[in-house]
Amino acid sequence: ETFQIESEYSVLFGLGTPLLGTDLNPKIWQVDKSTNLVSEIEFNGTPVLHPFASWPYFGSGSISRVKTLGTDHLALSSELWKYENNHFIRQSDLPFSLYKAVAFKTEGKLFVIGGQNTNRQYENRIYQYTEATDQWQIVATTPISIDSDLPNFSYQDKSYIIDTTGLVYQFSATDLSWSIITKYPSGTGRRGIACVIKDNVYVGVYLNRNDVWQYNISRNKWIQKRGLRGDFRNVNLAYWNFEGNIYLLRGKLGSDPVNNLLIEFKPDDF
Repeated sequence: ETFQIESEYSVLFGLGTPLLGTDLNPKIWQVDKSTNLVSEIEFNGTPVLHPFASWPYFGSGSISRVKTLGTDHLALSSELWKYENNHFIRQSDLPFSLYKAVAFKTEGKLFVIGGQNTNRQYENRIYQYTEATDQWQIVATTPISIDSDLPNFSYQDKSYIIDTTGLVYQFSATDLSWSIITKYPSGTGRRGIACVIKDNVYVGVYLNRNDVWQYNISRNKWIQKRGLRGDFRNVNLAYWNFEGNIYLLRGKLGSDPVNNLLIEFKPDDF
């Protein structure tokens, strides 16, 4: 249950739930894409579970473990952090607090979508952050309940969410509109990947599933690929693309990332 943010050359992931104990994991790691070496980087903020995240920002999230069932009140962070010049820099506090929200960044603006508020109710307001003015505003609403367990990706100036039924919702940052563009042709679930390479997005490896599909965005066409081999009971900790290949870090929750399994996918081969 880690978060991740990705740049052209590195991936940062961490925090979240440990395997043992009651405290949240306070660590964040960095993967060098060119070497796949993993190193721990310093973070002095509050450990959180499921913050929203889009390079170079992450923020909010729960400051304690969250029960799967029930309507417990959530204790949420209002911190916003930016990774800049190899350091995490705290920004102005957020005017909202959310758990499992989705974020994406385009044209100098950060959008935060969905998630749950302190009463565990799904948030339907969409928040937009303008970096130049350091201002947040509510700009639109969501058509469905959205959280970060749903695979999501960005392509050009649009963001995409795949719901639990497989419907793919497109959000346009230009006119703030929503539309359904296609449907994922296989079984869905939670915590799958959605990795964009050029005009294709590779979707799948949901929790307890191994299948992977390629979706060509410009042609609106799905193609089934060879699925993930091996133990499908592990979870996705982080994933990224580098030089046309997909890298998927899998393991047990809370385990040391250097002991987890790093899988390389060559999209033309699988």
